[in-house]
Amino acid sequence: MLELKDDEWFERLNTRRKAQSDEHATLWSYYDNEQPLAFIAKILEEQGDRFPPLKLNWSAVVVDSVEERLDLESLRVRGEEGPDEDIMRVWRNNHMEEGASEAHLAAMVAGLSFVIVGPGVNPGDDPIITVEYGDQVAVEIDPLTREVVAAIKVWRSDTDTETEDRAILYLPGRIISYELGDQDWKVVGQQTQSSEIVPVVPLHNRPRRGRGRTELTNIIPIVDAVNQTATNMLAALEHHALPRRWAVNVAESDFVDERGERLPAWAIATGAIWAIPRAEDDGTGTQPQPSVGQFSGAALDNFHNSVRLLALQAASQYGLTSNHFGYATDNPASADAIRAQQDREIKRTERHQTSFGGGWARVGLLILLMLGRDVETTQVEPVWRDAATPTRAAQAQAAIGLVQAGIIDREQAREDLNYSQTQRDAMSQRATGLDVNSIMSGLRDVSVESPPTDPVPVE
Repeated sequence: MLELKDDEWFERLNTRRKAQSDEHATLWSYYDNEQPLAFIAKILEEQGDRFPPLKLNWSAVVVDSVEERLDLESLRVRGEEGPDEDIMRVWRNNHMEEGASEAHLAAMVAGLSFVIVGPGVNPGDDPIITVEYGDQVAVEIDPLTREVVAAIKVWRSDTDTETEDRAILYLPGRIISYELGDQDWKVVGQQTQSSEIVPVVPLHNRPRRGRGRTELTNIIPIVDAVNQTATNMLAALEHHALPRRWAVNVAESDFVDERGERLPAWAIATGAIWAIPRAEDDGTGTQPQPSVGQFSGAALDNFHNSVRLLALQAASQYGLTSNHFGYATDNPASADAIRAQQDREIKRTERHQTSFGGGWARVGLLILLMLGRDVETTQVEPVWRDAATPTRAAQAQAAIGLVQAGIIDREQAREDLNYSQTQRDAMSQRATGLDVNSIMSGLRDVSVESPPTDPVPVE
């Protein structure tokens, strides 16, 4: 396969990209809560848009519950103290604090996302890092070395059109530019790279045999079921839950004014009243009297119980609590019980840190390579925020406990809280200055006096 020609690589990867695009569009529709109803009662289908679907976005719940705990704080070179300054400068210049979160989200929804590291616009500029999606990028991975041996990116030069007319093919040591002509793609440029490394890094979610799997696999059938239940509940609310009135021996002609025009009251009432018109005069001269009444409203407990059951099934699939899906127990759990319930959620997050970590380490190496650093023996490792303490306050509280227990010192705590090296140095200088000033202040307050003498006896 490594002997494929350029055009053969282009066709192979572009075909794969198109297949990814169709598959990922369906997955993103579930995350964005834009998917159509998988099941719908025939009576509702016949009424068209009168009963729009009620959709509960549980797909976003199961993805965001983990993504909110995935905080990549820095990249550092193994063996060095603290984050690598060159990597972090490029990282911040490319706004990758937000970009990393976007890449994680895209990978969890679609099964994979990509990060491309390219040279700066002008010579001497820092590298440019972009987060890419499967509808534009596809890669070929060597199953033996797990290295990317070829990649493609296709996009539209004009965002107002639907035609993808630009493409780049990445091969070891070469970058080939394509443009869509009247009927086919044609080469418009080629660049030679000093490195044989393809600068496209895939981030696989739950990788299996070199392919990523979406987090939505188990929740999609549950979402389809709960959306049908919720929509049918609205229809039942319209037809049966609100008390219906009935009227016998009345007709629409009874609700007219002296000019024969229909009264607004009848127009309103016809939506809530089931009416039976009076019978024809039998010749006796007697007219049956109108009679009105009200039916009992139907209970919706069966729908509520069905939604609750589906929520519990979703929670069990993903190690979440029913609170994530809007169900709270009458007796609130203790703090220890809440932490115990979060164990599976935390462990899922740590698994994602492991699967995404290799890709981010590769991104760090590409940054150093494009900066001209020697990377032959360099190993980059990501630094993640503790999944059990996703918030800044929780992380600080955990650091305080570790310092008080003597497990780590203050300097390590500051590093764990993601303070920069400049900030940590300033803290150390201020702490040292405070100690010296305290000592000097104490010395100035001490007065030198002669030793006391024995008291003179009073005669």
